[in-house]
Amino acid sequence: MSFKNTARVIIVLGIIALFLHSCIISDRTIGSGLIPDDHILKIRTAEIALPVEMALSDTIQSDSPSIILGTLYDETFGKISSNSAVGLFIRNTDSIDFGVNPILKKAYLDMYIDSTTVLTNDQNGITQNLRVYELNRALDTATLYNNSLTRSDYSNKPVSTKTVITTGSNIHVEFTEEFVRKILNTPQEKIDSAALFSEYHHGLYFEMDPPITESGGRLNYITCNGKRICLDLTYTDPKKNLYNRDTTFYIYLGSYNLSVSTPLALNTFEKQSATIDMSTDNRILVSPFNGVKPYINALSLKKSVQQWADYNSVDLSKIIISRASMEFPYDENTDYLDLARFPKSLFPCARIKMSDTMSIKMYLPIDEVYSPTVSHGYIDRSLSFYKPDITTYLYHILKKDDDTFGYYDNVWLIPIKVTTDSYYGTTSYDVSFNPYYKGVLNGTNSSRRPVLKIAYSILN
Repeated sequence: MSFKNTARVIIVLGIIALFLHSCIISDRTIGSGLIPDDHILKIRTAEIALPVEMALSDTIQSDSPSIILGTLYDETFGKISSNSAVGLFIRNTDSIDFGVNPILKKAYLDMYIDSTTVLTNDQNGITQNLRVYELNRALDTATLYNNSLTRSDYSNKPVSTKTVITTGSNIHVEFTEEFVRKILNTPQEKIDSAALFSEYHHGLYFEMDPPITESGGRLNYITCNGKRICLDLTYTDPKKNLYNRDTTFYIYLGSYNLSVSTPLALNTFEKQSATIDMSTDNRILVSPFNGVKPYINALSLKKSVQQWADYNSVDLSKIIISRASMEFPYDENTDYLDLARFPKSLFPCARIKMSDTMSIKMYLPIDEVYSPTVSHGYIDRSLSFYKPDITTYLYHILKKDDDTFGYYDNVWLIPIKVTTDSYYGTTSYDVSFNPYYKGVLNGTNSSRRPVLKIAYSILN
């Protein structure tokens, strides 16, 4: 046989072998009949009506890097109002003294309005009156976490002259000489310690008048960091051979004990005054600050799951839940301007005690917020709902005995914020009370009502 014929035979045999190999079919069902049916986990899904209510988010933690001042009158939520308190502290304390018999020329505070919130554009230019009072109570974590300042916690008379501001402008506050003299007469040992100075001078309380008529209004957001009272003095100190020097000293807004690097303000939100229908049949409201939020009673949620299980002959002791989510739909036809005010997220948050010995109570997202696979309930504008995950939380309440449920097992649906520490690379989650938002979700009688959705298997 010639070389060419031999080559042709080899090529043909190779093609036949390749064809025969490609026609081999693997039977992947071989042996499957040896697995008992009760050893096969089948994934099922279920949809359970959520026992959702509305409840006020009371005594909220209201510490914020922004001073929030103003009033809005909302047709749904009524009067929404915020005033603000800040501490005072001194930087570079080792080099500060006010000399001998300083002569006060002027004491003032300039603050720029970073952003505003109005419900109608015609309120952008309204005039607002601001007064500043002296705090007679120190700010601390207990105060910040409980929104607990009262009228008795600041002076009866303002320490400022009348201040009028308009949107987009600087707020210029001038202080009374009586108030400034208290600062100038601070004992030197208090000035030499930033902490002692903050304890000696508790801080300021900013109060803004509501609109003359119960309509409209504006909220003003002012970053606390870097804001300072300027004391323009004529300075004299014979020991330093300095006489009649024009000098400016700075007293910063914030609280030394709480945070120097990121000064915080305490925003005091008035209780919203509208008489709100708390029925969830037609709508569920999400109001800003300390207003109403969707609320889930943990025991009621457990009983809803038990009723579903009984109706479907499901043994909850043998159920494995791979995913559990609360779904809160809203009307797909919501006007885009209204939708722009909806919160960015809604996540279950529980009331907690800081410790058994402390009276401080605050809201925090439930622990599974730190799971990398958990949905944080960000708004889905394509499907028109919020859908936070609660898998671990649901497991927890299903295992609890009914007589052990208490107030701290229940959850409010509250917007959350994410903070990442650039130095340590750690991420933390907290409630987000300070941005202005308002939302209307579908009620329990809606065709797309709030539901609990679970994906589960049953062990036989």
